Amino acid sequence: MAKSLKKKKQGKRTSVSDYPISFEDELCFRLDRQWFSFGTNIGFEHSTLVQLHGLYPQNPKKCAKCMLQKWNTVVVKHTLKCVPLLYFGLTEVNLTDLADDLLKAAKSDKPESKHESIWNDLLMDLKKISFTMEPEQEDKETKAKDGDTYVFKDCSNIVIGQGSKLTVNQAYTELENPRGKQKKKDAILLGMLQSILYPDESEEPKAMNLQKLETVFTKLFGTFKNDKKTFRQVSGVRLKSFLQKYPLKFKCTKEKRSGYIITFIPGDDNWHDCYDFDRLSIASHSEHCARDVSRQSSVGSGHFLDPKPEVEESTDDGWKCVKHKMYDKKKSKHVDENDPFPPLPHSRRVSEKPTFQKSYASVTLNTNRIGKSWKKHSASLSPELKQIPRKTELPMCSIPNGGVTSDMKELFAYLNNFKAGHFVLFTSTLIQDMSESIEALALVPWLSVFDFDKNSRVDGLLSRIEDSIKQRRSIYVCTWKDRPHLSHHGTQWCMLRGSVQETDSRTPDNDMKWMFLIRENYEKQVVELANISDNYCTLTFIVFWPSDFDTCQYMFKALSKIAELIENPNIVICNNGSEISTESKTLLGLLKPRLTLVKDFEEILQGISDLLGEKYSIQNVDYKLPTFDKTDVPNIDESMAAIFREDFEILYMDNPYRKTQENEMTMEELHEEEKHFYRGGNLHWVALYLAGAGHFDAERDLTLNIVGRIKRLYLEPFKSGKITIYHAPGAGGSTLGQRVLWELRTITPCGQVRMSSQSSVQDLVDRIETLFEKTNLPVVLLIDGEDQQKLTYLHKLLERAHLIVILLHIKRCTQPKKANSLKDTEFWLPGTVSSNEANKLGIKFSKQCDTPIKKDHIDILVKDVLAGKEHLMYEFGMEAFLSEFKGVRSFVHGYLQLDQNPTATLLSWQKILGYLSLVYYYGQTSIPCQFFSTLLQLPPNYNVTMEDFPYPVQLFIVSCSNENRRNTIRICHYIVAKEILEHLLTWNKKKGRQCGSSGLSITARYELYEFLTMFLEDIKAKKIKSIVKSGIIADILRRTLIFRDNQDVGDNEVPGRRKLSRLMADIECKAPYMERIDILKRLTDIFPEDANFHAHLGRMYSICSPEDEKKAEYCFNHAVDLCRKKKAGTPYENLDDSTKHTLKHVYHMFGMFYLQRITKYTGKSHGDRPEIVTPPDNFERKIKELLQDAKDACFYFSETRELTILIGYEEAYGYVGEIATRLKICEFIYRHMSFKEFEEFLEVSPESEIVNFVTDSITKILELFLQCYGCVDSSDLPPGFFRYIFWYNALFKSQAKELEKLDITEDIYSRRLHVAVIKLKYGKDESLGTLETISSKSDIEDIVRICEKNFKEADQGGITPIRSAIDLEYKDWLNAIRHNKFTETYCTADVLRRVRHWHDILKSPSSKFYLFILLSILGFGYSEETSPNDEMLREANELLEQLRKGSRTLAKPRRPREWYGKGHGIKCLIPSWKVGHSGEDRVNARDCTNIHLAVFKGTITRPHTQRQTGYIKMDLGDNKYPVRVFFIPVRAKEPLVGSRYAGERVEFVLAFTYADGYEAYDVALLKKYHCFNCNRNVEITSDKFSVLCKCGQFVTKSDNKFP
Repeated sequence: MAKSLKKKKQGKRTSVSDYPISFEDELCFRLDRQWFSFGTNIGFEHSTLVQLHGLYPQNPKKCAKCMLQKWNTVVVKHTLKCVPLLYFGLTEVNLTDLADDLLKAAKSDKPESKHESIWNDLLMDLKKISFTMEPEQEDKETKAKDGDTYVFKDCSNIVIGQGSKLTVNQAYTELENPRGKQKKKDAILLGMLQSILYPDESEEPKAMNLQKLETVFTKLFGTFKNDKKTFRQVSGVRLKSFLQKYPLKFKCTKEKRSGYIITFIPGDDNWHDCYDFDRLSIASHSEHCARDVSRQSSVGSGHFLDPKPEVEESTDDGWKCVKHKMYDKKKSKHVDENDPFPPLPHSRRVSEKPTFQKSYASVTLNTNRIGKSWKKHSASLSPELKQIPRKTELPMCSIPNGGVTSDMKELFAYLNNFKAGHFVLFTSTLIQDMSESIEALALVPWLSVFDFDKNSRVDGLLSRIEDSIKQRRSIYVCTWKDRPHLSHHGTQWCMLRGSVQETDSRTPDNDMKWMFLIRENYEKQVVELANISDNYCTLTFIVFWPSDFDTCQYMFKALSKIAELIENPNIVICNNGSEISTESKTLLGLLKPRLTLVKDFEEILQGISDLLGEKYSIQNVDYKLPTFDKTDVPNIDESMAAIFREDFEILYMDNPYRKTQENEMTMEELHEEEKHFYRGGNLHWVALYLAGAGHFDAERDLTLNIVGRIKRLYLEPFKSGKITIYHAPGAGGSTLGQRVLWELRTITPCGQVRMSSQSSVQDLVDRIETLFEKTNLPVVLLIDGEDQQKLTYLHKLLERAHLIVILLHIKRCTQPKKANSLKDTEFWLPGTVSSNEANKLGIKFSKQCDTPIKKDHIDILVKDVLAGKEHLMYEFGMEAFLSEFKGVRSFVHGYLQLDQNPTATLLSWQKILGYLSLVYYYGQTSIPCQFFSTLLQLPPNYNVTMEDFPYPVQLFIVSCSNENRRNTIRICHYIVAKEILEHLLTWNKKKGRQCGSSGLSITARYELYEFLTMFLEDIKAKKIKSIVKSGIIADILRRTLIFRDNQDVGDNEVPGRRKLSRLMADIECKAPYMERIDILKRLTDIFPEDANFHAHLGRMYSICSPEDEKKAEYCFNHAVDLCRKKKAGTPYENLDDSTKHTLKHVYHMFGMFYLQRITKYTGKSHGDRPEIVTPPDNFERKIKELLQDAKDACFYFSETRELTILIGYEEAYGYVGEIATRLKICEFIYRHMSFKEFEEFLEVSPESEIVNFVTDSITKILELFLQCYGCVDSSDLPPGFFRYIFWYNALFKSQAKELEKLDITEDIYSRRLHVAVIKLKYGKDESLGTLETISSKSDIEDIVRICEKNFKEADQGGITPIRSAIDLEYKDWLNAIRHNKFTETYCTADVLRRVRHWHDILKSPSSKFYLFILLSILGFGYSEETSPNDEMLREANELLEQLRKGSRTLAKPRRPREWYGKGHGIKCLIPSWKVGHSGEDRVNARDCTNIHLAVFKGTITRPHTQRQTGYIKMDLGDNKYPVRVFFIPVRAKEPLVGSRYAGERVEFVLAFTYADGYEAYDVALLKKYHCFNCNRNVEITSDKFSVLCKCGQFVTKSDNKFP
């Protein structure tokens, strides 16, 4: 080869256009400093040239040369006539002489035009250009020697394999050499064929007919020096025979019509063994090639190239050959700083694999000059040689860190034109006498604004732009006193110096006193910002520096706190341009901002307006939704739509994604979305709006069934409910949910709840209520993968808010569901596809196939399914997007390339895939891209996006469109995540992969601990301050390591909840399971202020290492201390939901810790043998210890009850925990006491601590049972609840008669014990003895007497009874005096006085409710022949407002608790248990025997346009105070829906509820009968047979009814 090389002038480059390369050096020299302006005139963007300037700031000639070389490679794609563009570019910078010289050098006439037709396309391509530093080349000449490696630059070429390249000329030299080695020739031919069949590894190999392959070969490679040769003439063998010689690289398939189809098989390039390619390496035509190839490892040996080539030589074809030295990789310690896979700072530094794609080939043959034109004699099969896709260009600014500029373009370049990251504004009184340009600040998507102007909302900045912001984002205006409220879809506007509109927020006018006052609350704001800054995205603080020094001092102190709590904050100062004082300069110097812009504020605002005005301009969008009145106009404006966007994706009838919004898609982006979806990503709603249903997804068999079920069960009867779709991983459950929602969106309002929403559940309910009120139709909400606790809480609150909402819950489930175990509201979507689905999927995925082979594979899948063979959903996608797909295992193995790792250490990109797989497989969650900035070794404050990840990572990840947080990623499929974990954990292990259960293999589970440790260490290594180590990453770890509800069970299986999370249970280890404990220890080290993690560590000790009780107790105590510190004297009702949630769980876990300690000595149930048997002689000592534990447990369970905010199954925890504790202690005492009966034991030592605990437990347990009954829905009671009732009866019922005779000191407590004993007598097995079950008159009278005696004694003072006991006692008394066995009738007014006293003492929900009822009864004037009382009704109405506010904390607040009857005195009030219910929501009150309910009359109020809400104005005779009674029109006896019923006369029976106060049931139109005496029409209610007409004549129903 060396002999064929001829020396030629160095630096010579061949041009394919009219651009004279020979003139380039002179052009660069004469441009000098004007190269920048010239570059903008020939199409480059300002920011691109700034980037180039940053590379060679002191070398304008170098900048100009690089710029022209880049420009030349781009412009030839659009035109071969480049001189006109250069000419006009030079004349526009007044370099006319240089422009004329250019024409002379090009031998061209003066151009007339600038090629305007291609200008826009050229600009678009130039935008994609980026500049990076290239290694310097030495200009030397040498002769090629054996053992050297050659890189041919700027030439046509064939790229063979990884790092093995050969030019066309050199190929023929080798092929025509009769003495050449056959293996070497074969390798060249293989490379040629590979370049045709597999030009781009980012795509799939092409399938080609044998005859066509030979034709293409002849055209591209057989044409040499005007001589055409076939493959056989070139190689000496037939093409078919040659291909059959290498079956591992080529697949030959014979088809009837097409003949032989040839496909290249990608994979490990083991065919390179036929020849050592270390000696030849040819670069591509790309100007990047010299740099790229010089960094690339050669194939088949342990060598790599020195990045600095030593010699360049010329060839006879005009090519440039660069000679490199070889180095032994094993001996060298060289590390390339530009490697896209750099080693981690905490791992051994090893040179990792190069980033080029294997077997990438680019073919472009030589060109010959004919006259003045250039003629291309060949074609290119693929684009230029590329690196693994990764964004290398960073947002750059030519101003150094801490620099000052007056150029706004510099500022916008530094801020990346506001395209990425979050921005926080610091501002003050800056808009006085300012023009309309101030509106520009509303265009920036501020995360938060800190305003130092007290009058901002009156006449300041906020007053000017608040409405404009509301048109684009939701806005939360607050002061320093309020909690942080940061939303990625909204703006928090915090007035740090208070507001004149809120007097309690005003602050001192001294900056020191001001900071002292706001410090605590302001630090909470900064901590929230810090958490977002480190783990979610970059945060930039833009400061409009005030002109007055006083405000500067306030702002300086606020920004100093930012610098104190956030690592290296990115602060940008905007100075108004005027000269600032020395003191202000000093403060700015102390802040050390990254950039300072000195510019007039007016110009800055105008610049922002020019930059963002078009993108964020407001376009009117009609937010149409189905409405009850059929107008489809819910009156939702931009402001309200922005509020909804914080937490929901509302499916409006028309596309709500404007062209100016970020979510709007171009057609190219839509195509990418399609690929993203078919690879396993979520489908964004905007894609459905643009393409319609069915374009992307194939309709599943369950779709119409689910839609029909929702209509039948909920929409038609206008009812709330929940539909659950369980789905196998990768089965398409999320897509099915979206399709169901899409089908329903034109019938009723629909929306999807964003995952990881930062709003409280109550905030979600409030917004759903707004949507419900706007449309008056049921709302269908899709919830995909949210945790069960939050979903249950949301469901209960929606019920209590009287909202008709249908929740469509999508829940992943790895274990299949049996059809007979599913409820009517549950569905199971298997991973396998049906025949019908297979046909649809075949059509969809065939369109995505780029080769006939792939389509054939899809057809095979369809045929298999039709033949009865099972195939999974994800197989279709894999077949469509992967070549020769042979299963997930092969797919993952091929791309992870673990066998190519130089050491046993995982590479950084492999770690990234492992961490993403871990959190998705176990936690069903994603991770923000920004989290991986350290592993990617990106600079600080760099916005990480998907494009920044190496190519192998991008193959496996997809973005999460439904996350409330933007820019988050996950693994594309659950099965792929599992397989990645399997490979990473079992790699390089001697045992290899051992199949276990359906989860990870046993070998993988043994390595899980080490991998998880590495994950936590990488989190800990992130350089963030301890105060901000919470929030997003903590939530991800909580979902992955702690949560236990992500198991594969339905709602009816909740009781079987596992003790450990699935990940912790999968860690294979032996007792005492220290690995599991160590994981949680590390968790507490990373998040030392998280009480939840400390409590879970204590819980893990108690489960895995019970002997370490002291360590467990220490963890719990530390967690409680953190809770109390966090609470810091704040009342429970003022705590946010998140804090309440944490406190509740910590207290409950601590209570359970003591309960488990007690259980070891008592057994788990009545009669159960304990784990540790206590000897009789040790009873006294042990019972004292257990009593102390029981008291501690009861205390924490009572605290749990106070904090309970999660409704449903967990709501009973605080009750059941204390019940179990007391029962187990009583059981322990019963077993060890020396007496046969409790009565004897209690009489011997009546004042002892043991006796007091037992007697107190008899009443307390009963109270807890009844309170739990009243607070928790029966469907939400835990299964152990009735077992504990049985236990209670078993212990004490048989002792009831003896306990009644117990002779103890009579006081309020002993009398309550007596009441409990009376009830005990009527208990039976798992049924509790209550007032309703008592059948003895004397027992009822005793209870009334005892209660009244206790009331009297409590009234005299000196006793502070328990609030819950008083509440229960009053309710017992009210029920007892209305009992059938109680013959005396109490006057309603007397009962009112007693109930009013009850309310004065407690002000509990029960006392308030019964006070409201009794005031209403007396105010109506129906009872006891009293007249209506306006004052009582007015007082009742005031209480009603309070009842409505508090009803959302009660179970089933709309359930009738009392009914108005026809009895005398207090017995006109009938308990709900006496009234029969027919159906779940419908009550047919008058079907009850022996119960006579009063029937009232009234008039339906106007406008009466809603189906679910209506009101009746009750007839009250002469009463002037109106009473409105709620009713549901659609559930009346005959539906009374629509405005035509407004003003109609109706009859109804009256119930009392917590939610609405008065509610009407059995509503029916009043019937009128004719009086034949006076011809009047008389109304007669259904409970009466006749009425007296005003004329004195009785009118009966037997008379003719008025028509």
